[in-house]
Amino acid sequence: MMGLVENIPYQGCIVRKITERDMKDAYRVRMHLEVLGIQGAVEGATEEHLKELNKILTDMEAAAKKKAFNSYTKLNELFHEKIVEISQNQLLLRLWKQSHIQGSTFFGTQLSPQTLEELALRHRALYDAIAAKDEKLAQEAVFKHFQELIDEVDKSTLVDRS
Repeated sequence: MMGLVENIPYQGCIVRKITERDMKDAYRVRMHLEVLGIQGAVEGATEEHLKELNKILTDMEAAAKKKAFNSYTKLNELFHEKIVEISQNQLLLRLWKQSHIQGSTFFGTQLSPQTLEELALRHRALYDAIAAKDEKLAQEAVFKHFQELIDEVDKSTLVDRS
């Protein structure tokens, strides 16, 4: 996860706080990685890919409606991963997986003032842009998606500002 356990030589391990900087950095890195991913997805998405992506999105929306937090966050992560996978850029996928996706998704969802249903709906624009094969719209959707998350970190009273 996001470097939550810190090993201090000769003292042991401590659990450190997640800072505003941690969250914003994670979202900014993900934003740029996922712009590359969505560009490739727009170019390479087949009907089968779109069906898979839509199924994940529909399941995410259903989990959100049931307020099933863990299912929602797993499906959220899977949705973003599927977009990157569709790009068929293996280096990008490895880098994406190394970017502490689980941590930023889990903590970002907890910090958000939005309901799970509202958060799930944000993903519809990403899907629609890929389905429309509109690269410009897809890039804008990714930037908007992550900028909204960054803005929520700015407004959160739960994040450590140090």
